[in-house]
Amino acid sequence: MNELLDKFILRIFFTLLLCGLIFLYKHVHFLVYPSTNRQLLKSFNPLQNPPEIFHLFSRIVGIAIIFSNFNINTTNGIFWALCDVLIQGLAGFVLYIAAVYIIESIVLYNFDYSDEILKRKNFSFALINSMHALGIALVIQSILKFSQESLVLLFFLWLFATVVLGLTVKLYKYVSILSFDRLLHKKNLAVGFSYSGFFLGICVLAIASLNDSKVNLNKYFLMVVLKIILALIILPIIQRLISVIFNLHKVFDKKYGQLHGDTLVHFLEDPEIGFGIYEGALFFASSLLTSVIIGRISFGNFYPSF
Repeated sequence: MNELLDKFILRIFFTLLLCGLIFLYKHVHFLVYPSTNRQLLKSFNPLQNPPEIFHLFSRIVGIAIIFSNFNINTTNGIFWALCDVLIQGLAGFVLYIAAVYIIESIVLYNFDYSDEILKRKNFSFALINSMHALGIALVIQSILKFSQESLVLLFFLWLFATVVLGLTVKLYKYVSILSFDRLLHKKNLAVGFSYSGFFLGICVLAIASLNDSKVNLNKYFLMVVLKIILALIILPIIQRLISVIFNLHKVFDKKYGQLHGDTLVHFLEDPEIGFGIYEGALFFASSLLTSVIIGRISFGNFYPSF
């Protein structure tokens, strides 16, 4: 009976913590985007500005994702379990907000939130913001689980993952033929879908790379680096194979490969949304398959121990 009561109390406390974190995010939003103070104090009308609603609720969904696989240790009694929930919850929330801010500062440094969302209602900008929130939430959820309640290990894993994501997002210009800044300024949805698939793909690869048996930190980080290198080798192979198997490369070559001069310039100035979905879906599917290869295969005890 005491065990049931303790679990009930912990669930109620966890519920209050999640509501408190959402309330806290509202005020953090004030600090990050000062121009939205008046806007958030008003009631929202989705019909007036759908991109703003899309952006805001992606953060709330991100918070839910982070704690969707939360572990509560009740070994030392309910008091310490409550303290553990509070500390882990606040740590996960702070690292999540910090990671989102860092990645958006790297990717969207040429854009201003209030201009793009509140004034221009740029749905492509909101889509990219939302994918940042959801992708980073998946990464934070993974490292929270793997850190096993160690705040020191949690911080180092977060730092490592943030650095990897921050460096990898700069590779988008080499992966896509679309001009990110110019098309995003024009509110082009093709670049929004293309980049969204790219970012979710690298988040999936980051999670697969970080998910390894932890023997010691030196060996662990070495294995993570080796997995990242392996992913860089396997990913383009799978991308090409998918294109060949489904003749996607022929469709692309037939319609766009022969473009030149003014025709090519016109296409790059205003690409069709289908091309962005094609790029994003291809990269995400290839990344997911690559993550299965580098992080989901168990070799058991095949090799004898000496």
